[in-house]
Amino acid sequence: MNSSAPVASVTYTEIRREVGREEVEITRQERLLLLFEDKVSSPEIQFPLNDVWDVSAKRFSDESGLLYLHTNSGTFTYKIPGSPRQFIQAFRRLKGRV
Repeated sequence: MNSSAPVASVTYTEIRREVGREEVEITRQERLLLLFEDKVSSPEIQFPLNDVWDVSAKRFSDESGLLYLHTNSGTFTYKIPGSPRQFIQAFRRLKGRV
């Protein structure tokens, strides 16, 4: 497979809060976390696949949830609106933990 084509992806919501003098501005932007054969990548950060130990998720009753990317640099949390099952399964196949 070509590493320039993602193996899987999951949408997450980035939430930013900016505090002004009189108000707090909250912006939400949907982004993609991409899984390649050799890395996991988002617009903000990139990890070589060897540095990612595991991917897990916590689901909420409204079908949203949190995706946890466990790396040698710490755990990174992503708020996701849907199921990350395909992303997690693809990651585990790549890491040889089906």
